[in-house]
Amino acid sequence: MAHAVISGVLEQLRSILQTGQVNLLAGVRKESEKLNDTLLLIQGVLEDAEEKEVKNGAVKAWLEQLTRISYDADDVLDDWKTEILSSQIQLLDDDDAHVSEKLWSCLFSLFSCFKSAEVRNDFGNKMIDINERLDRIVKDIAVLNLTERQGREEPGPGTSSFVDDSEIYGRVDDIYSVTLKLNGCNYLRKLPEGIGKLRNLRHLELEGTDELSYFPRGLERLSCLRTLRRVVLDRDGGKGCQIGELKLLDHIQGELTMEILGQVADSIEAVLKKKEKLRSLVLLFSEKSDEESDEERHDERQDAAAGEEKRKRIESVLDGLQPHTNLAELRIEDYGGNKFPLWMMSSINTYLPNLVKLELRNCNQCSELPALGRLQNLEHLELWSLDSVKRIGCQFYGLGSTDGTTTSGENSIQSVVVFPNLHTLHIEDMRKLEEWHLPFRRGVEIFPKLRTLSIVKLVKLQMLPLGLGKLKTLEELELQNMKFRGLDIFQIDDSAQEVAVFPVLKKLKLIKMREQGDEIKLPIRRDEEGGEGFIMPCLQLLVIDSCRKLKVVPHYLFSSALRSLLIEDCPQLTGPCLPPLLEKLKLRHKTGFLSKSILPLLISGIGSPDHNDTTNNENDYPNLHSFSISYSRQSSLPQGFNQLTAIQKLKFDNCKFLDFTPEDLKHLPMLQRLEISDCPILEERCRKKERWTTNSHIPKIKLNWDDFIPE
Repeated sequence: MAHAVISGVLEQLRSILQTGQVNLLAGVRKESEKLNDTLLLIQGVLEDAEEKEVKNGAVKAWLEQLTRISYDADDVLDDWKTEILSSQIQLLDDDDAHVSEKLWSCLFSLFSCFKSAEVRNDFGNKMIDINERLDRIVKDIAVLNLTERQGREEPGPGTSSFVDDSEIYGRVDDIYSVTLKLNGCNYLRKLPEGIGKLRNLRHLELEGTDELSYFPRGLERLSCLRTLRRVVLDRDGGKGCQIGELKLLDHIQGELTMEILGQVADSIEAVLKKKEKLRSLVLLFSEKSDEESDEERHDERQDAAAGEEKRKRIESVLDGLQPHTNLAELRIEDYGGNKFPLWMMSSINTYLPNLVKLELRNCNQCSELPALGRLQNLEHLELWSLDSVKRIGCQFYGLGSTDGTTTSGENSIQSVVVFPNLHTLHIEDMRKLEEWHLPFRRGVEIFPKLRTLSIVKLVKLQMLPLGLGKLKTLEELELQNMKFRGLDIFQIDDSAQEVAVFPVLKKLKLIKMREQGDEIKLPIRRDEEGGEGFIMPCLQLLVIDSCRKLKVVPHYLFSSALRSLLIEDCPQLTGPCLPPLLEKLKLRHKTGFLSKSILPLLISGIGSPDHNDTTNNENDYPNLHSFSISYSRQSSLPQGFNQLTAIQKLKFDNCKFLDFTPEDLKHLPMLQRLEISDCPILEERCRKKERWTTNSHIPKIKLNWDDFIPE
């Protein structure tokens, strides 16, 4: 192993030293030559070492250390060559320029690439470090009694990423390049026309090239390519990259994003079915510009036939992009067809048996969803802006029916598991969705592993699906921008036998529920002994944000397990009973009654103070160690603040009128951290060296995000 790695490093060194490009880095030639000599010396004793390592553990450790250093040297040289190649690539754009002009341009580009002292020092320091480590390796040769078996030979000529500058244009087809890194080239708009001449290119890295909008023709010549994270396709017959050029790129692996698919035609020519090493595929159907799209939409309104023809063409494009069965992740965005292709709608688990993650975004014309419940390995599903879908029913779950009601034949289904491995489901901005059913019935198990559910902006959905609280694995639930007008937003089935509703739910977020009425109402169940049933008994985090009409948060939402509570912009709250074992409390913007008082209301029941026999305790929140108030317009601390003796972290942010004295914090013996930001009155008090900053028990005070040290 060591012999092979050292031979590779020597080959790279020889190619660099012969080209003279090393001269551009002051001091690096000397280190490179020393590295070359040292490796030749070590190479001479390798045969002896490899024989002795079987019986000599010290020699084996010596070889392992040598191999690690050789790999590090190879990485440094590879990065070096990649930097130089990046500066050369622009020269491939113009085959007609005079040789002398190209040579000068090349040298200038190379100088620019390495002109900063930081880059020069970086390579120089790495070379020095490697030589120092190899010096210790050489010293151990005598200690280990390693002998040279044969005379050292100079390595033979090999293929290099670099050729002599004066010859680069005469033999451009021979350029050998493993990796071309263009990561972070934020202003790069197009790749050079001669990119196809880098025939041995294996990795084309384009992270952070958002402005890149043009790929030239010639991609098909890069048959060795392994990494191509994105490709921008031109319309059929255009000057740019054609979709058929992907046909020969069968070694593509990892992830691939194909952009502007709305302009292509014969997508089957890409032959994605043969790209077995492709794991992630993103298909973007957006047009070249918003202006063109608006014009085309206007034409469609005037000519329905043309619009229908375009939709059929787009449907044909997606149909021809069937991926290999090994695909693990798929995202389809801005698809304008009326239906999904056969490989998605019929026997989807046969065509995509290994799919783990699926995202469907802005597929506005499709009124029917694929039978995604049949995907046995699907773990993550996101549905965004599917504007034509009106119902989520049995067809979506792969049960064959179009609605959520039972039929005479459904009881014959035996042991069907729907979405057997799905753990995350996100549904957002489906404007026409009116009905959502969960097919709970005999022989059907649904979402057995679902942990996270996010439901956002389903403006026509009047209620959540009946039985949602039955899911036994759901840990996180987010409801945002919904317009439920009824009080019972969770639609819990009272006929069910379970005592616990949402039995393992740990996080609940209710955000921008603008149409919600005065109260979040959940039915109370009784257990066999007549006691109250538990609703969300494991709830640890509760967020109530921008529910502007909400007045009452029922005490049974505050389970004994609740530890963190955030209330933001709920101006009509009239005084919920805060859970007694709360550890973190955040109040942001207008919080109604809580803006003025945090004294608990002694309401009998689950989560109330007297339920836990703490009515007469002076500290009503003994576990509350973190408390923050943000964007409050109050001028004083809320009533009851003096009872919070357990606080360790206290934060005030954007409280323009808030004012209090150091005496108001004397009851906080455990306070470790005080943060004040954008609170002008409090800031002024700090700067006046009042006792809480100059003679304070508080170990750390931050003023406007900086540690505060009194002058």
